[in-house]
Amino acid sequence: MPWREHRRYAVLVDAGSSGSRVQVYSWKDPLHARRFASSEQLRNLPHVELGDELGLHWQMKQEPGISSFASHPSSISEHLGPLLDFALSVIPASEVSRTPFYLFATAGVRLLEESERKALLDAACAYVHASTSLYLPSCSDHVRAISGEQEGIYGWIAVNYLMEGFHFKAKDLPSSSSHSLVGGSTYGFLDMGGASTQVAFAPDPHVAQAHAHDMTPVRLHTLGGEPVDWDVFVTTFLGFGTNEARRRHVEGLLDATNPSGSGPAHPEHLTRDAGAHIIHDPCLHAGLTLPYTLTEPPMALRGTGRFQECRSITMPLLNKTAPCESLPCLFNGVHAPEIDFTRHRFIGVSEYWYSSHDVLGLGGAYDAEEYDGAAQQFCSRSWTDILAERKGGRYHSGVELSRLQLQCFKAAWLSNVLHEGLGIPRHSASEGPGLGSEGASLPGSSPPFNHSIPAFQSVEAIGDIQVSWTLGAAILHALLVPPPEVTWVDEEEEHGNLSYLLWGLGLVALWAAWVAWRVRSRKGRSLWPRGRRASFRPRKPYKMTV
Repeated sequence: MPWREHRRYAVLVDAGSSGSRVQVYSWKDPLHARRFASSEQLRNLPHVELGDELGLHWQMKQEPGISSFASHPSSISEHLGPLLDFALSVIPASEVSRTPFYLFATAGVRLLEESERKALLDAACAYVHASTSLYLPSCSDHVRAISGEQEGIYGWIAVNYLMEGFHFKAKDLPSSSSHSLVGGSTYGFLDMGGASTQVAFAPDPHVAQAHAHDMTPVRLHTLGGEPVDWDVFVTTFLGFGTNEARRRHVEGLLDATNPSGSGPAHPEHLTRDAGAHIIHDPCLHAGLTLPYTLTEPPMALRGTGRFQECRSITMPLLNKTAPCESLPCLFNGVHAPEIDFTRHRFIGVSEYWYSSHDVLGLGGAYDAEEYDGAAQQFCSRSWTDILAERKGGRYHSGVELSRLQLQCFKAAWLSNVLHEGLGIPRHSASEGPGLGSEGASLPGSSPPFNHSIPAFQSVEAIGDIQVSWTLGAAILHALLVPPPEVTWVDEEEEHGNLSYLLWGLGLVALWAAWVAWRVRSRKGRSLWPRGRRASFRPRKPYKMTV
């Protein structure tokens, strides 16, 4: 069967703070896919894929971020026009009108004033309506700013879909119409950006019940129509992303050195050079000096390259001493259900991957001792040596100068969040190859949950698909409309039930023959009473919410 036949599409725009990325996802029409599905396929989720068959032409990024148009929303066409043109080049023309469009804005738009945010999103929705025939029935549902918690839920869905955390066998599905799976069979999700970090995981049922008021219910439907429920804990820590943490770290150094006399002074961290105040920063390489122009007189940060000191001096930024109104708490006074790291495994994306992989080359399975050693070795080298290595091609072309400048700080911050913040043990009782190493666990090659996998691993892609919260949003849309109910049949029962099926079909055939004879005997009379005809009306559109 041709790949495009019976295929449905969805267009999602991730409107982030630095740019917008349009992504096109697709899946076979579930009504068609069920006709040819095996029992195993029916009891699992529909297969969501990238927008084009080869996976090469499905996404595009446009810079700067959509929030930069807040002062002149009427010009939004300059930003969205190329994104829409790209999406329409992926989707067959015959499918455009039935393809839903979503634009979900994140941190950059959330920080705008409400009036600015509304004007911007209204202008974006109006432009999509006027320039395309994409399915967009409601601006408030399809074009909106989403919370960090919603990002976390979408990310949790995406990771577990790709890692087969949602892979069920017949014994997993009881006969009741709805049920909750054991949370330990799924993976926790960690995401860190520049401004915030998100945590999402499904606790064990007894833990979720004890913290019912903290849970977000998530319902998906299998290809065969079986509803499957999870109770997911999700929270976001605004101000704990790498950029915001770095800003708070610098402000702490300024307060500690106190050249103006407004606070506790630590002159051992302060020197003068050509009239400028120099602050010694253990989180920068020796020989690296970064200007700081927001003070008078001007100041500069000069590195000393001490990773362990950097980790110690940034650990208080977690604000672990904040009051915890309801035990237990993670950090910054945020309550969370207890995490059993002998059962739960976490997948980290975005900065968790970049800070581990891009410079240190340690993406994938996380080993705290190996990570600390590599970070300490990197941070202790002089900035002159780092620049020489960059010029010599040691780091791939995607590693920007700013990444090298702040890698030491980001490595220390990631370590603090994982261990001091989330409580992931430094020495896991079970270790394994993970996704980033040879022999890694990929979809289709291992059971859905494997205790040999480390407590934490970072990823950028699983298989050939990039991990993105937009995938979770697409999956949620693809599974919104539940198909007709089905009865699960184990493979070994199918042959035993075949005779019953044939016997039933024989009765149907006899009944059909009798009906045909009655119709012929009543010439000119309709099968339907006067004024009534069989009709089939589509359901109202479902809202895509969490």
